[in-house]
Amino acid sequence: AKPARLQECILACPMGVSRLIDLLADGREVIRNDGLLLLKELTRRNEQIQGIVAFESGFERVLEIVAEEGASDGGIVVEDCIELLANLLAAHARNRTLFVEGGHLARLVPFFATRRRPPASP
Repeated sequence: AKPARLQECILACPMGVSRLIDLLADGREVIRNDGLLLLKELTRRNEQIQGIVAFESGFERVLEIVAEEGASDGGIVVEDCIELLANLLAAHARNRTLFVEGGHLARLVPFFATRRRPPASP
């Protein structure tokens, strides 16, 4: 009941979700990361918040964090970003369309790039 109440309060606040998305661009890493965790939890089961995050530049901000953190070389922060993206895309056809048509899919390519490692010496 408490998560649902928090979601209601944030949705009732004008610009509530937008302000949370702004945290993803905060220069203080701890604030950015806590904002990411909060958005990840808020979007887990709330389609209304999922839609707002997607249409308020959420994809751009999350993908910027993935790039800053080194994509697949990143750690737990990148994992949190991928979970947030999954929350936004899983049950939301409009969000998937926005993601593809917005060119965001191409920004994930570096995430799957592997580094060539020299062969091991015998």
